[in-house]
Parts: sequence; C-alpha cells; structure tokens
Amino acid sequence: MLFSGRLEAACQHVVAVRMKPSGVRWSKAGSQSVLSQRVAQLNDDWNRLWDTRPLARAA
Repeated sequence: MLFSGRLEAACQHVVAVRMKPSGVRWSKAGSQSVLSQRVAQLNDDWNRLWDTRPLARAA
C-alpha cells in the first residue's frame, strides 16, 4: 500500500514521543489511555474524546 510506510512511521512517532522516555513503565490501561489522548490531540479531535470522559460531564 502506498501510505503504509508513512502511516507506520507516524504511529511509531506517536508511541515513541510519549511512551518511551527513560525509566517510564506503563500498564496496558494507562498506555492505551495516554495514546488515545495523544492521537486525539494530533488529529484535532480533542473535544470529541473529552466529551466521552466522565469528568467532562461533571464539569
């Protein structure tokens, strides 16, 4: 596929920037949450993601 290389590189960038600092360890749930937030931010989709969180409804 034409865009598969770019897509894979973008995914690696998203993961590496946030998830691989020195000495950091993540649970599966914690890493999924952080990655979902990072992807939403990069896609300018933050408001949709935030609206699905319980704290957003309480505010």
